[in-house]
Amino acid sequence: MELKQETQVFINSAKQVEDFTEYTVEVHHDGFMWRTKHRYSEFRKLHNALRLINPDLERNLLPPKKIIGKMSTAFIDKRREELELYLQTLVSEKFKVAIPRTLGVFLDFHHYEVERLTQDLAKELYTNGDSILAYGKKYVFTPLQLWAISQRLTLEKPKSDAENPEYDFGHVLDFVQKLRHLHIQCQRGCIRQSNIVAQELSFDLSIFRSLEQLIVDRCSSEQVSFISCLRRTLNTLSVHHSLTSLQGVLLEGAHENLPTAEVDPASVWSKLVTADFSENSICDIDISVRLLVKVDFLDLSKNEISKIENLQYLSSLVFLDLSHNQIETIELAHAKLGNVKTLNLACNKLQSLHGLGKLYSLEVLDVSRNQIFQAKTVDTISKLPCLTKLSLKQNPVSEGVDYRTKVLSRFGSRASEIKLDDVTSSQKELDTSSVLSAILK
Repeated sequence: MELKQETQVFINSAKQVEDFTEYTVEVHHDGFMWRTKHRYSEFRKLHNALRLINPDLERNLLPPKKIIGKMSTAFIDKRREELELYLQTLVSEKFKVAIPRTLGVFLDFHHYEVERLTQDLAKELYTNGDSILAYGKKYVFTPLQLWAISQRLTLEKPKSDAENPEYDFGHVLDFVQKLRHLHIQCQRGCIRQSNIVAQELSFDLSIFRSLEQLIVDRCSSEQVSFISCLRRTLNTLSVHHSLTSLQGVLLEGAHENLPTAEVDPASVWSKLVTADFSENSICDIDISVRLLVKVDFLDLSKNEISKIENLQYLSSLVFLDLSHNQIETIELAHAKLGNVKTLNLACNKLQSLHGLGKLYSLEVLDVSRNQIFQAKTVDTISKLPCLTKLSLKQNPVSEGVDYRTKVLSRFGSRASEIKLDDVTSSQKELDTSSVLSAILK
């Protein structure tokens, strides 16, 4: 395993664990630092394995085993220094040109270093890649793996490995170019016992030529480059805990401008039909949403949106989830949501249903957990011909006496067609609502 940058190894601490001592090995390589822990017996196994591949390696290079007094503080500190010198000698002298795989695994290179990361990934895909592709399974990559792939592509090295075909980087390239379902799972903070921050690792998605479904979780939009290359293949896009704006994912950073009156066909997400941007920090539905020309399912729940705007450009939209936002009022919804059949506005700050009265395609409306006090606000939607499901649960109005019959009465002769709060109305409720409806007239 060749190393592009100098590798430094230290053992800064040792800790007694039951009847043995655990040494913390600190590795510095290519700007990264990580730690791994080993006991003396694991050093011995390493040394024996290295002597098998390099018989010229001196037997006494590793400090000898000790039985008596091995748990004394003085001995442990001396042994720590000896083991540190041993590792430093291996890295800087004995295997200066190329670190063997056995030593690389001992130092956890397979968790953090570009070549070993991609080699291990190649081996996994050599074994399981064809099955994953054949059955159309989802594959989860971490930003570290994607970063390593992007970095590996910049190295001046052959992509094939004649001696170890299972580690051939070609297996990775072949897999990513054919993969259809990708999940990028990021973590907060540092990776394992290292100084590597996952959200600071940038990676390139242009190598994914066949993606149909993409899930991105806890990645910043600044990490991802060439996501626009997926516009011609993706039909489902889900991004969570990652965005402060829609243009952060729909546009290619500073390289593209927001769409205006004339939309550039090259910027359109031409195959995307399902877009899930829930659980982000989006405040506005900006004009970049105009690029989702074929989207029929849009989830913007659990954001910080206060105004419904720019959705009039989505002529195919039939399902819209805006629950768990900051919406207080709705103006002229029919001008923006004319073809929507399912609308979820639960957990907002609505006090009335004003503005929803001309959504003639609407079949399902959820306004539960808002601030609606009066049943008469239902009059606004009572004439919608396709409406069959209405949820007003956990609004102040739902706590009143005869709440259900008062709401159902607003629908007049259509009361029997309405399923209120996911409950089919009883005949008694319908009879009572019919009487109330007659009184209202």
